[in-house]
Amino acid sequence: MKKLFLPISILTLILVLAGILIFQKGAPDNSALFMYAEITYIGILALFFILGIYFGIKRITASNEGFPEEDELSRKIIQKAGAKSFYISLCFWLIALYMQLDNIADIRLLFGFGFVGSAMTFVVTWSVLNIRGIADE
Repeated sequence: MKKLFLPISILTLILVLAGILIFQKGAPDNSALFMYAEITYIGILALFFILGIYFGIKRITASNEGFPEEDELSRKIIQKAGAKSFYISLCFWLIALYMQLDNIADIRLLFGFGFVGSAMTFVVTWSVLNIRGIADE
């Protein structure tokens, strides 16, 4: 139960900080674009919150049944997903920086979508590796 407190507190802190940053005053000139970006952020943060609650409940029920919280396979899947998502999101960040050099998009939108995109990249790669499994090395 002690290991469960840290992820839930981090999830709550991230949601509170993201909520403060999303609803702060002073939208720039293209406020319609920022409104849609805020709606997208809220949807993705709600998805992360639901996933966090789901995995928290799953971890509590597994610990009540006597199963270990993490085994070697799940640690290896998380490690591989982190490595692959790092390289994928690094490419996305390079594309975003190139877009900023050409003044295609606002820098605040690029950073917001970059951070959320990096998190989504990790979730997708973890899901794919969890479903497909990993090769025996």
